Amino acid sequence: MRKVLMIAVLLTMMTGLAWAAKPFFVFEPGGGPGRVPDDFKVWHPHEDVEDYGESWFFQAKPSDKAMLFAMVSITNIGPGTYNGSIDIQYYGEDGNARRFHKDVKRENVNASTDKLDVKVGNTHVWADKSGYRFTVDYPEVGMDLTITNGLPSLMFGDGAVKFNEDKSGEWTTGINVPMGVTKGTIAFGQKTFDLGGKGYHDHGWSTMKMPDIFRQWDSLRIYGEKYTIVLHQQSMTKTWGGAINRYGVLGVDNKIVAPLRNFTFKPQDRRKTEKGKYDVPRAFAVDFTAKGYTVKGTVTYATHFDEIDVLGQVNAFLRAFIKAFYSKPFMHRYLADYDLTVTTSEGATEVIKGRGVVESNNF
Repeated sequence: MRKVLMIAVLLTMMTGLAWAAKPFFVFEPGGGPGRVPDDFKVWHPHEDVEDYGESWFFQAKPSDKAMLFAMVSITNIGPGTYNGSIDIQYYGEDGNARRFHKDVKRENVNASTDKLDVKVGNTHVWADKSGYRFTVDYPEVGMDLTITNGLPSLMFGDGAVKFNEDKSGEWTTGINVPMGVTKGTIAFGQKTFDLGGKGYHDHGWSTMKMPDIFRQWDSLRIYGEKYTIVLHQQSMTKTWGGAINRYGVLGVDNKIVAPLRNFTFKPQDRRKTEKGKYDVPRAFAVDFTAKGYTVKGTVTYATHFDEIDVLGQVNAFLRAFIKAFYSKPFMHRYLADYDLTVTTSEGATEVIKGRGVVESNNF
């Protein structure tokens, strides 16, 4: 375990996080929306920051029963510097979860700081005229995914939440594809699956460990024929006063109608997960008004996808120690039925129903 993690654990044990809430600053300057600049999409190395981590995340929804989550990461957390990892979860229409994880040493990590071109082991993330590309070439799994913008890219302010009075720590995000058209395939062994459908792609980095910032992160993605709704709700730790950071997108007919900051995404119907470790919201109340549109209704659990122990790749002793004294990171994913009433500024009302994707992550 790195020295910084040991210090954090000891401080937590001794003080109980009893100090006053520390300051943080969200999406400066002004926080207004803009396009994600090209220099945000590239690699941002922080060699001297032990808590640095960076990732490029993709989601594809080929149908109302199948989903892909795929991410390539580079980090300084743990032993070594600029080590990489690949994480893929594909949930098929047959109800089976197919997962792939691989850690990659620094010598097999290559990334560009002036264009989107990231190679981690036998994976490659880049952009060309066809869109954003993500390929994987391993004996266990092969993938060729392309996602093109159905909605334009979006970033709030400088894309960063900065922490401490001197703004010395940061967590960032840029939504390269709030909603896009996906195509390609993924193969596990002799079985190949079509990835054609709708999808999402974002990129960001942090110079702080997630458990030091967030205690929970809930998200919703709806890829409807007419409406796109993306909601992210981050609940911060006591260190930062337990504040809530919200950001998202409302899209109508392939246009961004409004970036979202002020919305209700209220957890309801909390239940124990299948593994019995966490109370996870199985429903959310949704309510917001933006640029003349009012959206109100509920999102309700429909089909379970997965529960992922984020520390599953760590040895048992270290995993138990971290969970006992520092953090219990866990990811929960499911399909959810949405039943929303949309009202326009002209007073026209439309009820939209379908299946969205919910992630409820504990830190």
